[in-house]
Amino acid sequence: MPAKNQQDFEMRQGDFRNLDFTIKDKDGTVVNVTGFTGEWMLARSREDTSPLLTKSPSVEDGVNGIMRVTMDPSDTLSPSALRGEFYQELELSNPSGNPSVVAEGIITIKGAITR
Repeated sequence: MPAKNQQDFEMRQGDFRNLDFTIKDKDGTVVNVTGFTGEWMLARSREDTSPLLTKSPSVEDGVNGIMRVTMDPSDTLSPSALRGEFYQELELSNPSGNPSVVAEGIITIKGAITR
């Protein structure tokens, strides 16, 4: 099963952004994620049990272990504007259905003057 990696991101409120995660095992070897499914969650803190946003990641390049979460402009603008530092976590399930948190970190969403 993949190892948990720390991945931090920064973006501006209302921007389109692809968050790419390269999934590796505990030895640092890329994991083939073909057939994996999962859920990405954004919360105010690690202890928060109610995510502010959830997204389904896509397999961007299975053989090279790349999963992608697409952030659309509306994700950070509505229903309430998101601004500040948030905890983010990616949980994947392999084709057999075994789940594992494979990435976590901080996502910083900066305000945008034009939005």
